[in-house]
Amino acid sequence: MQPESETRFEVLSRICDAVLIALALLAVPALGASLARIETMGWQPVMGLQVLIALAIWAVTLFRRRLSYGVRSWFTVGVLASVPLSGVASFGLVSSAGAWIPFAGVLGAILLGHRAGALVLLSTVLAAGVIGTSVIVGHRLPDFDLVAYITSGPAWTAQGIAWLMVGGTCVVAIGVLNSYFVASVAAAKQQAEALEQSQREYREIFENMVDTVYRADLDGKILTISPSVVNMLGFQPEQLIGKKLAQFYVVPEKREELLAELQSTHGDVRNFEAQLLDHNGEPQWISTNTRYWKTVDGSVLGVEGVARNITSHKAAEEALRRSQKMEALGHLTGGIAHDFNNLLAVIIGYAELLEDAADSSAPERENAKEIIKAAEQGTALTRRLLAFSRPEMSAAEPTAVDAVILKLDGMMRRALDATVTLRLDLATQDASTLIDAHQLETSLLNLAINARDAMPNGGELTIATANTTIDAVAANSSKGLEPGEYLSVVVRDTGTGMTDETVRNAFEPFFTTKPLGTGNGLGLSMVHSFATQSRGHVSIASKLGEGTSVTLLLPRSDEVPRSLETPILASESPSRPARILVVEDAPALRALAIATLQGRGHEVVAAANGREALDLLRNDAEINLLFTDIVLPGGIDGFEIAREALRIKSDIKILLTSGYALESPTEDDPIAKVPIVYKPYHRAQLLTKIEEVLAGSSGVRKPIAVTRRPASYGRDFNS
Repeated sequence: MQPESETRFEVLSRICDAVLIALALLAVPALGASLARIETMGWQPVMGLQVLIALAIWAVTLFRRRLSYGVRSWFTVGVLASVPLSGVASFGLVSSAGAWIPFAGVLGAILLGHRAGALVLLSTVLAAGVIGTSVIVGHRLPDFDLVAYITSGPAWTAQGIAWLMVGGTCVVAIGVLNSYFVASVAAAKQQAEALEQSQREYREIFENMVDTVYRADLDGKILTISPSVVNMLGFQPEQLIGKKLAQFYVVPEKREELLAELQSTHGDVRNFEAQLLDHNGEPQWISTNTRYWKTVDGSVLGVEGVARNITSHKAAEEALRRSQKMEALGHLTGGIAHDFNNLLAVIIGYAELLEDAADSSAPERENAKEIIKAAEQGTALTRRLLAFSRPEMSAAEPTAVDAVILKLDGMMRRALDATVTLRLDLATQDASTLIDAHQLETSLLNLAINARDAMPNGGELTIATANTTIDAVAANSSKGLEPGEYLSVVVRDTGTGMTDETVRNAFEPFFTTKPLGTGNGLGLSMVHSFATQSRGHVSIASKLGEGTSVTLLLPRSDEVPRSLETPILASESPSRPARILVVEDAPALRALAIATLQGRGHEVVAAANGREALDLLRNDAEINLLFTDIVLPGGIDGFEIAREALRIKSDIKILLTSGYALESPTEDDPIAKVPIVYKPYHRAQLLTKIEEVLAGSSGVRKPIAVTRRPASYGRDFNS
């Protein structure tokens, strides 16, 4: 905004230039008249002065842009003052030229202020009086040939006083009016500039704000919308102006709901949420603050508001909700898993005893096998539930994915219908990944069974593996996947496919499209949990009628894969008898473990809790091996017992067991690499592990991998 002094100067400069141009135009006929008089009357000094004045006027007018305002204004006032002086000198004080005297003062008041105007007027009047008096009294001024119109003394005195009074009044009046005029112009210009600045600032805010500002009429037709709508919905403003808001609502009734809320809240709705379609036809969650758009008198013209895209916020809320659901499920499953796995271990153990006691052809032997099979199914279900616990204990080992798939080949073919063709396309050979091989097996079986159910009329199931590299762009689009080298496992079927809604909810625990009683909705959830725990990724691509493709990405490892063959069972007699402390809170399972170990020639002492175990360790120096459950009552868990056992006897062997653990030792913990056997275990598994620990071949293992669910758990990971 320009200061008032600059605005005033600009106005006066324009006035001065306008007068200069007018004088230049008037000088044309005046110069012509002077030259004609010179032609007829001969040369006279006053006519030469007039010629010089005309030339000076033209020169100043022509070069006015290069001259300062002071030079131009004083020159202009001087010219107008010289005109009446020239006229009085030529025709007397009472000649018509005297009318220029007040005008010179007025212009001086305008251009230089009323004080300067008064000075110009007074000086001109005094000069005219001197010239007129000399004419009247008959005295000629030097070098002037004057033809004076002589009048009486009282007449020219009265005429001079009249000019002085009229001119003085005009000068003062014009000076006051000029000040008011300049001030008014300056104020108006300042207001205009302030308005322009305000509009410019409003436009900048309107065009650059993150949220979208809009205005619509009573019919919902968009009249104005800010450019930020590009970021909100992908439309350019001109694409939306003139269109109705209702056509963008995913659920048209939400528009009516908004209008109803406007009426009930007297025209002011806050944080109204609805889904709108973006430029690609995809739904976006939008939150808006809306109010009535009214005139000054209160008449409603339409609605106006501020809106923002909250799709990512809603996704985060949904992820949090799912995470909380998983956490609640983890608490639930964790609470029952320990006891349930103890029961399963007892069932399996005693069923195996029955199987061993029965003749090979006796029906009791087959019955025992069925009991074991049912218990193993319960084990699989428990493991699925435990996949959602937090944290989860997982025995991660370098694993050859192709070898796991080949090992499952026969089992998967038996699980598939005869009308389904299984095709393997394996290309990762001996490449390994650090995962729990058992969870991979379970994941692949789940995917194969899902594919079979999606092909009731037969089809083709393909399992393909490949080495792949994930760059930063692909990793960023996969929400949490790190760039690097991966093994990809693609399970693709030619079945019925899924709807977009089904794909979005496929990884949701307990979500299933199968009839009640035919599916528990945990298969894909377990696959997702396995991929997450393995620092990998899983995605689904599917279309109705075109089949489904599930892609698992597992980080590659440089470690050599371990053998996938079933370990050879220990011999009928132990390599050397040992004194073993069994710590187990479940009486039936404790009794079974004692009987199993004693049956192999070991000496066994037992404790039901941590306090009893520590007392035995401190008082029995002959204990060679500690076999303890991790989760125990009484506040002392298996980890603490193991640590204290190493402090009491540094060479003691330790084997842990658990069906569920709430925590895991850190890598710098002395028991971080202690081996573990998971419940429910078979008697043969327990004896084999005991022999390995006593022999020292299984004294070192991978640390128990603790995987905490990320905040994005449960979200749709479609690629």
